[in-house]
Amino acid sequence: MPEGAQDIRGLWQSIDPRMPDHVERVEQCGDRVVVTAYGLIHDHAPDMLSNDVSPRQIGPLLFCLRTSQATAIWTDNQLHQKLFGGPTVVKRYIEDGVYKWEFPGNGTLKMKRICKLPEHAKTSPDRTHAL
Repeated sequence: MPEGAQDIRGLWQSIDPRMPDHVERVEQCGDRVVVTAYGLIHDHAPDMLSNDVSPRQIGPLLFCLRTSQATAIWTDNQLHQKLFGGPTVVKRYIEDGVYKWEFPGNGTLKMKRICKLPEHAKTSPDRTHAL
């Protein structure tokens, strides 16, 4: 993890009654963060716009189209997702063991981890256990 980043990897499910079915999968590798939720893929790496994609049906065909111009940076151990490199519009972080997702108009959604990496997979350069 880069300096200032938090390990938010895992599969997370909402514990908030406003969105009980919301699930997010978060993957991280170095400065890259990929968040998948509700059929959206938020793919962030340093100094690049997000490669967000969303499924769109056009006639009988389903396409994954780029949908946003967001960037993301780590600030105070929180992932700040910014619109057009400007203001922060979404934050993701863990506080007291609870994953939190702050987004406009809905406040903070709390989520519980329902899956995580085994401890040896976090630190081992030997990936043969994954074969």
